[in-house]
Amino acid sequence: MTRILSELLSVQQPQFRLQLGALERASGHNNQDIKLSVDVVQQARQKLRQLGLDGQDTTPEELYHALKQRTTDDDKRLEKALRLRAGSHVNAEANLMDGLVHALRAEAQDHSTFMVKPVAVKRLLKLHAPKRLQKMLRYRSLDGMLRAESPALLVAAALSLESQSWAKAWREGYKKLKPADFETKSPQILSTTDKRWQQVSEQITQNKAHTVLGLPELGAVALLPMPKNKPAGMVLATAALAVHELNAIAAAGNYLKAAQVHGDFAHRVESVSLGRVQLNNALMEQALPWHVVQQYFARGQQAVNEDIFGPYVQAADFYWHDACAVLSKWAPSLAFWENSDYLSFMHQGKIVSLNLLDSAINACNHLEYQARQFSNAQSALWNELALRYLNHDNLEQAVADALQPAKLTLQEEAAIV
Repeated sequence: MTRILSELLSVQQPQFRLQLGALERASGHNNQDIKLSVDVVQQARQKLRQLGLDGQDTTPEELYHALKQRTTDDDKRLEKALRLRAGSHVNAEANLMDGLVHALRAEAQDHSTFMVKPVAVKRLLKLHAPKRLQKMLRYRSLDGMLRAESPALLVAAALSLESQSWAKAWREGYKKLKPADFETKSPQILSTTDKRWQQVSEQITQNKAHTVLGLPELGAVALLPMPKNKPAGMVLATAALAVHELNAIAAAGNYLKAAQVHGDFAHRVESVSLGRVQLNNALMEQALPWHVVQQYFARGQQAVNEDIFGPYVQAADFYWHDACAVLSKWAPSLAFWENSDYLSFMHQGKIVSLNLLDSAINACNHLEYQARQFSNAQSALWNELALRYLNHDNLEQAVADALQPAKLTLQEEAAIV
């Protein structure tokens, strides 16, 4: 069974077996690798049966093409559901993006996160004017642009369009922030259909190859218009990525809430913006993304230790949006993809991902079988393995280590005071 996991994760088996042994001894959770291997094999075969395929004689290539067709069909179903939603709740135009924005806001409205206040974002934008963006949006003055546009949307666009030196200066500007510059609110779901943004959206989509921009420190997800000739799978990919960004926002918010009592808070804001917040646990050979903490406490509804997380993080702050469950709530026919995040089918060393995002990306990019992607399924499988082996005590210790204040210079201490 260890061989199955090592091949699905593309790691060397002898080293992996040793790591699993250390995990079992430290966590007290025995045979989780075997249980996970069985779950992957059995659930993958069940998914094949739902596709009308026989798990015993289906080749990986046959499954890949069946998944591409399923993705194409489900992409149309989701688009139809979102247009119907827009027509019922937004306006008679039944615009796809209006429907997606409405659905995401409904998903996010009952939760809150710790984010930079708009007034603080505007203050930083005045210090670091995004001149190229201002020119592309055809504003005569920076003040005029700041009055008319969402500051978070401007930052999302600027980070994609301005120079690397601008992006570096912007993130270094976070070092000027203090906890008083933050507020607790529901995540922002931002979108624009203004003609001013057409050129900007097209340029960003061309550069990034997708239409979702996440800013966890600003508590914002920015959605750009999809092209008229969008490829099959793009609606699914956009929706799934947007839900993933909501989880990134939730995890970042809790991290910053907990870190606000430390003197190096501003440095941590910069780390969040760069995606550098990780969990270094002695049990796991590789660092885990911080959102594993969010997922663990959301899954177990565990009590939160104030000695670890401080006075501002509560158990209710740990929630998790399962992307496939959310999408199937919007379009029930997408229930096929539920509980498939970490699933893959493997035959003779050939892997085919059953992960929705992998399948959508494969379809969007018209990838042939030999060029197929399965990295999202592998990442989810690593996280699932960690979640099954972690226990409350060793996770809390890892969190405590991650939140331990860094040693600051006298100049940095003076700047904070």
